[in-house]
Amino acid sequence: MLHKVVGIILLALVLKKINLAWGDIGFQKNGFVSGLLKGLLLGSVCFAVSFGLELVVLALQGNPAHLEIYISSFSLTGSQMKNTDFVFFLLCVLFNIVNV
Repeated sequence: MLHKVVGIILLALVLKKINLAWGDIGFQKNGFVSGLLKGLLLGSVCFAVSFGLELVVLALQGNPAHLEIYISSFSLTGSQMKNTDFVFFLLCVLFNIVNV
């Protein structure tokens, strides 16, 4: 996540240095929400198709799979846990935002 923020800052500095605006390289103020929703739709469709194909291939190989959503944790001793409580998802998002 930090490398993305550094990349955006670096891009902003380069744009300022060469006297270009965000609009000059394709960013638009109008239609931001529409573009965001289209991107989320495209990502969701691509995920659904690729995951569906993977499920079919695994089923044909005799290894049925399923989707799990969890936060994994581990320790230096090798123990692993799957945390599925909502609070773990909130903590994960919080720590990733604070880590920026």
